[in-house]
Amino acid sequence: MTQLEIWYAIANSALNFIFISIISSRDQKQTVTDMKTDLRTTKEDLMAELKDSRKNIIEMLEKENEAK
Repeated sequence: MTQLEIWYAIANSALNFIFISIISSRDQKQTVTDMKTDLRTTKEDLMAELKDSRKNIIEMLEKENEAK
């Protein structure tokens, strides 16, 4: 292997490393963004369910008090 081929292999390896690093970083950022969106959606769903449950319990208590 000549000195030129060695330098070519080193440069090629460095470029591959940089390329994979950039892709991994971008994918990791997208994964975090997706997780935040999922958590926000889950929170909104839970809050809506709590609101509906509270409304149903209040209605049941009111009907029970009316029946007495």
